[in-house]
Amino acid sequence: TLGYTIPSVLTEKVKIERVRVYGSINNALDIIQHTKKFGLDPEINTGEGSAANGVWGRTDPMMRTYSFGIQITF
Repeated sequence: TLGYTIPSVLTEKVKIERVRVYGSINNALDIIQHTKKFGLDPEINTGEGSAANGVWGRTDPMMRTYSFGIQITF
C-alpha cells in the first residue's frame, strides 16, 4: 500500500482537517507463464499434473487486485 497525505495548508482552505489518498496492488508480479503450453487453470486442484505443470502450478492464483481510496477527516 502506498499513500500520500495532502499538506494541511491546502486542505484548511476548504475546512478539511486531513486528506489522504492511497492505492494498493496485490499479486502485481507473476513469475509463472500462464500459457496453453502449461495448461494452468486456477479452478483445478486435483493434485494431478506433469513436471511442466505440477501440483503447485495447477492451483496458482491468477487474480490481481487493485484498490484505491481516499480518507477525509473533517
